[in-house]
Amino acid sequence: MAAILFFSSLLATVILICTPREERALALGSMLAVAAAFWFAVRIKLHTIIAGILGFLMQRIWENRIDLLYGFGIAVILIVPLTMIYVELCDHLDRREMLATSRKLRRLSRTDAANTTDPAGKPSRS
Repeated sequence: MAAILFFSSLLATVILICTPREERALALGSMLAVAAAFWFAVRIKLHTIIAGILGFLMQRIWENRIDLLYGFGIAVILIVPLTMIYVELCDHLDRREMLATSRKLRRLSRTDAANTTDPAGKPSRS
């Protein structure tokens, strides 16, 4: 425990030396907040609480591992056809939009050509 305290105080000293003078108060406050959080976590034995929760979760996962394996397998198998359907649908919609735009342009070019020249090939007076 003494070695941990020595090296953590050495690290704090090095950080404070390397920190610009204007930001030293902020750095010291941050270090104190982190130290208080660590002290509180050790005090309430947070590592045993987290280990208990993780142990419970791992036990549940191990008990249902076959079901989870089937679920992941089905998800992987279904991703490919769903992606193909999505890509095809996007292509279809893009083609429809492109066709509609080309039809509008053709219609506009026909009406524009009809307005600018008369049948004899002379420009109209519009």
